[in-house]
Amino acid sequence: METQTSSSSWFLILSLLAITSSSEYSNEKTIGRVCPPSSCGSIRNISYPFRLNSDPTNCGVSFYTLSCENNLTVLNLYSGKYTVLSINYDSNTIRAVDPGLRKNDCSSLPRYSLSPYNFSFQDCQRVPANLSLYVDASSCIGSRGYYYVKAGTLTTSDLEDGCRVDRTAITTLNEKDQNGSYQHIHEALVFGFELEWRPDLYMRYSCRGWSFSSTCYPNRFIGFFQSVFEYMDAQRYAVLFILGKSFYLLLANIYFHLSKHM
Repeated sequence: METQTSSSSWFLILSLLAITSSSEYSNEKTIGRVCPPSSCGSIRNISYPFRLNSDPTNCGVSFYTLSCENNLTVLNLYSGKYTVLSINYDSNTIRAVDPGLRKNDCSSLPRYSLSPYNFSFQDCQRVPANLSLYVDASSCIGSRGYYYVKAGTLTTSDLEDGCRVDRTAITTLNEKDQNGSYQHIHEALVFGFELEWRPDLYMRYSCRGWSFSSTCYPNRFIGFFQSVFEYMDAQRYAVLFILGKSFYLLLANIYFHLSKHM
């Protein structure tokens, strides 16, 4: 009887907390999502989690801030500024290109180096011994010696005598297509590279309370309880084994009641 009374008391307390915090939960969950899409140049759908640096501070996630420069949407990545070509919210991908690359101009080279990379540009004093591993780019790129592109990662032992790495680049080119002509490689570079973002990661930056997976809960005791139960529910078999079925069902009933007030 004492156990039932104690359980009922906890149920009542948590229910009251849920009612008083439901509006706060709603605000937390929609932070950054209520702003209309922004646009810059050809990119017309800049919306959550992305934002322009000219947008109000409550829009989007600060970690995913883009800038609009000379009517081009710019992604700041490490020490480089890359031109955004498209944003796909269905696949959670953003495609960008190095501003040094120009279409139909194979002499244009990436302005910035990225790592990890899948291409290295090498300036050599003589023809490499293992020429089959390289793609000749000398006809496009003016060089006093020989200029080659090597697909794949590069270690110090891979670098041949008389060659130096000029720069590195990344593309979304399939590995099986990386040893084609330099024209083909350059077209892939101009097409750009894709980066994927994780909804559950950017939620952690925008959430001002407790979070689990991609859900944000208010920064109160009730939010802590909700996030803990979500975790416990994801690990329900371990919880059932450790705490027992009765305690788990009690928590489930409390959570069900709280959910009606979200």
